[in-house]
Amino acid sequence: MSSIINIVILGDKGVGKTTFLQQLEYGFYNKDHCPTKGAYEYEYDDCHFFDITVNSDITIHQYKNIKTIDDFTEKLCMYDIEDEVDREKTIDLFMIMTNDEEKSHYFQTMWYEMIRYSSNIPIIKVHNIFTKNNAPPDTTCTISVKYNDNIRILLDMIYNIFP
Repeated sequence: MSSIINIVILGDKGVGKTTFLQQLEYGFYNKDHCPTKGAYEYEYDDCHFFDITVNSDITIHQYKNIKTIDDFTEKLCMYDIEDEVDREKTIDLFMIMTNDEEKSHYFQTMWYEMIRYSSNIPIIKVHNIFTKNNAPPDTTCTISVKYNDNIRILLDMIYNIFP
């Protein structure tokens, strides 16, 4: 792989977006993790991840033509991120996360449809297992950030999209 892949991770609050990145960075689960407010940016190998908490009140007609982090955060970010991330970067991939709660499945479906409507950027649907595996039927990959299960498989999937 010759260049950095810019990946936006989105999902409902508490689905494991930041914990996934911490698992990559430190290799273990932090049970004392505090919820992320704003944005978190992390580089791993050739991947540049943007963990952004999304405003779940947004509707499909409120945005079109997403290409950069700024396009995405301008209308969709729940918090003001100001200079926390490089907003000019082009988005290469969306990773939408759910957990065992039905509400997160609803948001995953909604955001998937909004992204498909507004761009042709690839999307991976990821289910983070907390206690049971009740992943939506169209889930691309199932992981457990708590136990570091299948995280390498997820990274391999990303690398296969961008050889």
